[in-house]
Amino acid sequence: TGPHTPHAQHLTTQLQQKGIHLTITTCDTSNPDQLQQLLNTIPPQHPLTTVIHTAGTNLFAPVSETDAESFSSVTAAKATGAAILHELLLDHESLEHFILFSSGAGAWGSGNQCAYSAANAYLDALATHRQTHGLPGASIAWGPWAGKGMSAGDAAHGYLEKRGILPMEPRLALAAFHRARAQRPNSNLIIADIDWERFAPAFTARRHSPLIEDIPEVRQAAQELEAAASTAKTTTAQPIAASLRERLARLTPSQQNQMLLGLIRTGICTVLGLRNPEGIEHQRAFRDLGFDSLTSAQFSKEIAKETGLPLPPSLVFDYPTPQDCAAHLRTQLVDTDEGEDATLSNGLPQVAHRRPVEDEPIAIIGMACRFPGGVRSADDLWELLTSGKDAIGVFPTDRGWDLDTLYDPDPDHPGTCYTRNGGFLHGAGDFDAEFFDISPREALAMDPQQRLLLETAWETIEHAGINP
Repeated sequence: TGPHTPHAQHLTTQLQQKGIHLTITTCDTSNPDQLQQLLNTIPPQHPLTTVIHTAGTNLFAPVSETDAESFSSVTAAKATGAAILHELLLDHESLEHFILFSSGAGAWGSGNQCAYSAANAYLDALATHRQTHGLPGASIAWGPWAGKGMSAGDAAHGYLEKRGILPMEPRLALAAFHRARAQRPNSNLIIADIDWERFAPAFTARRHSPLIEDIPEVRQAAQELEAAASTAKTTTAQPIAASLRERLARLTPSQQNQMLLGLIRTGICTVLGLRNPEGIEHQRAFRDLGFDSLTSAQFSKEIAKETGLPLPPSLVFDYPTPQDCAAHLRTQLVDTDEGEDATLSNGLPQVAHRRPVEDEPIAIIGMACRFPGGVRSADDLWELLTSGKDAIGVFPTDRGWDLDTLYDPDPDHPGTCYTRNGGFLHGAGDFDAEFFDISPREALAMDPQQRLLLETAWETIEHAGINP
């Protein structure tokens, strides 16, 4: 809207009275020609020193409901505009600050803002790219602002506040902005008002989060939650669990399952605001019913309160349907034989003693490998297998072997080989000794298999997303 923005003229007059010249204009930041024309309007006697890129547009929808056109439209305003500014200002020696307004949606993620999250994650990466190349660059991932910000509206603010993400007063946000710029001019930061007691349990329900786990308030909230759970076990929880066990002991396995399913359906209605417990299908996934991390944590608390059992916030992820969840509760509350094969009145087999996810014997989270045929990663190995390519090749020329005398067609000839092909790791001698703090002489004396082990061990940890 440019000069027609509400209060634009009032702001211009106010600043002019303080001796500050202000120009408000319109520009499509995803159009390189328009951006260049805008930069050309800056007078030479006042060279450009600061860029603050705040442009953006949002779309509240998950990946499954976002088409390519919508995704492109959302990412263009933020990511494309920032990329063009970066290119146009590469040789601007007067530039002191290149500040990108990012969002918490890109920092900690948002399942219902897929395009917006991706665009903001790009801004964070672009700022880092500039920093590593000695250029001014900073990204600030903002939480929601109160007033007429991008998350304006009671519905948006209500959705975020339920998750512990509180709207910031603009004066407070701007004060934090100026303080951040003064203390850390070229760095990527998050500025947000978070209620950690609400945010942390839901955010870490499915996995640990290195992003927040070292924050003192998060550690304190976790300790208080653990203490509360421990107290509950020894006070109100045990009598509740004992009473429920007594009631279940008087029922058949089928009746026990129906009773626990009823308890779960009531919990679902309480958390999601539904009215008809009987209408909830016992085999329908919690995810399809509308559960997210926040409501999952609330549901676990609700069922824990009703059963007296200590239940993790990840309950609906570990046991993804009401039927699975009921079976798990039954194993916790009823003494059942390992081999029991009861049939329920609804015709479904009883799921007894479902093994917790934590007991999974093997979980592959990172891989690295070397194989003949140029295979240097798990992806390469899969490509080799699916394509059916032959991994056998000619003898390598970098081993110091005398290939002219090594081959002899007679298999009984001593000291020779009767084939010219084999399975070899080409490039096995390309070892970066300096990377591993090993001297070149020591590297030559090492067993080649040890060098390969060093490389693949490092790559495995890196591939798992762990800082080696």
